[in-house]
Amino acid sequence: MNRSLKCSRLQVHRNLSIALLLNLILLIVSSSPVLTDSSYKHTEWLCKGVLTLQMYSSLSSINWMFVEGLLLHSRVTVHIFKKDAPFKLYYCIAWDLLATLFSIPTVFPALCIGLWCLLMAYHHNTHCWSGYGGQQYIWLITGPMIAALLVSLI
Repeated sequence: MNRSLKCSRLQVHRNLSIALLLNLILLIVSSSPVLTDSSYKHTEWLCKGVLTLQMYSSLSSINWMFVEGLLLHSRVTVHIFKKDAPFKLYYCIAWDLLATLFSIPTVFPALCIGLWCLLMAYHHNTHCWSGYGGQQYIWLITGPMIAALLVSLI
């Protein structure tokens, strides 16, 4: 691959694009039962799985936006003469699942989503976790999203 296509800025853009595309695909899948008669929502585990993946992709998208700002900030201030960005750290912050493929110990997105799933399964075990947005457990996902956006503003 061309060396200019491997620069850290484009790697961050590529991962952000993948996260946003995954989020869009899951949004289409989750809204398809409204548009068509066939529905995955009749299968409980599949419905909860799609919702969980949608939450994960939303959190990862916001985290990749945060990493974009982090990379820009580090390029302007600290690492102006350093060529390589700390991508292992960036993968830990944003993807978590991808970071485990690189054998990096990390817990952030998977911990938030996993804890949310456990609490929803034990304390709000309704069909397809309907009404999940009104539960206090949603702050396990929206809290880190809001924090990443607020830190990005600073």
